[in-house]
Amino acid sequence: MPWIGRELQWWKFKVNESIDEISLIEINGRFWGSLQLAINAGIDFPYLLFRIMSDEDVEPTMNYLLGVFQRWLFPGDLLWLLSSLQGGNNKLQKITQFFGSSWKNEDIFSFDDVTPMLGFLSQTLGHFTDIIKGRRTIYGETCSY
Repeated sequence: MPWIGRELQWWKFKVNESIDEISLIEINGRFWGSLQLAINAGIDFPYLLFRIMSDEDVEPTMNYLLGVFQRWLFPGDLLWLLSSLQGGNNKLQKITQFFGSSWKNEDIFSFDDVTPMLGFLSQTLGHFTDIIKGRRTIYGETCSY
């Protein structure tokens, strides 16, 4: 098969080695889901990318905070709590663990930009409604019964 998929950073290419041809097939401009954790630890990857794309010199970032924790309250941590409370022992321990976790850094919620927060709340309420009505499991799978 002459076509080989190649990926370089955010760009995906197909390479036809038999005729020495390269085709750009995708540009993925999205960052990873844990990006906010890196920013809270002191490395702002979107800003660094902006500076690189603006042909500015960017020095390697060697200073960042260690031990930074990030919370994903809606829906991640709440779903974890609900699934942890289903059956099993140690319910009090799970509740204590949930409320004892750091609330300093939250992945979605920010009063500086409430739009993502409102969107996630709406989506989460929809998921919980589906769970209560039996249309979805707590793990997100749809129910066909």
